[in-house]
Amino acid sequence: MKNTSDNLHELIHCMSMNEKRYFKITTSGNRDGQDNTYLKLFNLIAEQKKYNEHAIKSSLSAQAKKDLPVMKNYLYNLILKKLCSYNASSQIEIQLHNQLSEAFILFQKGLYKHYEKKLKKIKAVAKKYNKTEVLLEIYNRELKQIHFKENLQAMEDKYEILLRESAEILNRINNRNQYYRLKNKMYLLLRKTGVSQNKQTQSQYSQLMLDPLLKNENAALTPESRLCYYDLRASYHLFGRSNSEKAIDSLEAKHQFLQQLPERSHEYIISLANTLINLAISNHSINKIKRAFEIIMQLEEEMEKWKKTLPAYLYSRILSSLHSIKSSCLIDIGNFKEGLQEILHEEELLHMHYSSNNFNGLYYKKAVAHFALNQYPESLSCINTLLNSSTLIEQDKYYRKTKLLQLLLYIEMQKSDLIEHEAIAIKRFYKKAGNLSKAEKMAFDFIINSLNADLSQKQFIVRCITFKKQLDSIVKDPHEKGVIDGFDILTWLESKIQNRSLTEIVQEKAKLSAK
Repeated sequence: MKNTSDNLHELIHCMSMNEKRYFKITTSGNRDGQDNTYLKLFNLIAEQKKYNEHAIKSSLSAQAKKDLPVMKNYLYNLILKKLCSYNASSQIEIQLHNQLSEAFILFQKGLYKHYEKKLKKIKAVAKKYNKTEVLLEIYNRELKQIHFKENLQAMEDKYEILLRESAEILNRINNRNQYYRLKNKMYLLLRKTGVSQNKQTQSQYSQLMLDPLLKNENAALTPESRLCYYDLRASYHLFGRSNSEKAIDSLEAKHQFLQQLPERSHEYIISLANTLINLAISNHSINKIKRAFEIIMQLEEEMEKWKKTLPAYLYSRILSSLHSIKSSCLIDIGNFKEGLQEILHEEELLHMHYSSNNFNGLYYKKAVAHFALNQYPESLSCINTLLNSSTLIEQDKYYRKTKLLQLLLYIEMQKSDLIEHEAIAIKRFYKKAGNLSKAEKMAFDFIINSLNADLSQKQFIVRCITFKKQLDSIVKDPHEKGVIDGFDILTWLESKIQNRSLTEIVQEKAKLSAK
């Protein structure tokens, strides 16, 4: 359970650069100098990567040490007040709620005309930015206070209008919540099945998309609903149908819609960043690397604008995703050294907001980069880290990919002495995994048999040629393509057949596809 110190440290370190600057400016210069003590405590904690109370106490006066528990609690609440004040200028919802409080005070003072004028302005802004909850709050207040109207006919007319408008707002809120429900269903399906590997999982995705709300975007009555609509269609095409081109269409439509919205809140920025990242990922998946790099550059430009305004943890999350897709693109064009550098940047950022799934993908990609650079011990170290991870289960796609890469490493490192043990392990794995594709099983069998046989170099090349022909035809099936995702075993086979480096062939293929 986190204590006040942990919470205070987290709050300070999630503030943006501009928020910290605002806090320091508005907190310094108190008439009795007391706030300077809080500012000193703020600065001490801001400088610490991990909270260290002993180090803080050594920098405080004797009285401040005694009062430290109270000071921490006060500072936490003071920061929240300052954040509300600072963000009121940029966060529409904070502005509207503050103005609603002002309107309520006017009403309590009996200044009803002042109150109605204020409420009218708030309503106009809430409508412009589609703040449905705020609008509902306004309508509820107007309905409660309608009897203050002097004209009876005006009261009756106004009452009917408010009821109708309230019903419309409730309908829009319900519409948004229904889209949220569908998005949650899609998320759960993704967690359970991942990319569709067979007709059964494909059917589950298709069934979800039969909902009337997903026929076209006109069914979406709020901006949030519309964004969900695009996300759902993109997810369906990416994971249910393995159709990246269709997914890109939905993501491009979402990007255009986002640019039309008047709001530029943190939530908007996150949605825009995720859209650009998913666009880059989708283009990368169909080998449109040039377009993926264009989107990455666009996001990098946006990141420069957000650096001072986004909370530190949100900025680092987006930046880690940016490093992730950039490293994937660099690896795909054979620039493994730069790709590895991007992976190391991503790894550093991920430690700030740990996600086991992200680390699984990161270490696998790191192992691939080291493999391609002929840094086999480093690659094997990453693989062992993954296989010994408590978060990686045998049904996980990264387990299958990692195990396959491990066996290829054994071929490169000529560790045929391990083959008897590995052959037994693979047979056991076949029984447990249950969801191995035909291509994956063929790849495992090829490596085990190649290591197990006492083959000459010429005989091994013949086996590689035969297996490559078989695999070439199988991976044309979208459900079988997973075996070459992340690490293209076909290119590795080609390098063995032609007696050329893996890096050279990858770079050559990248140049040809770019033409």
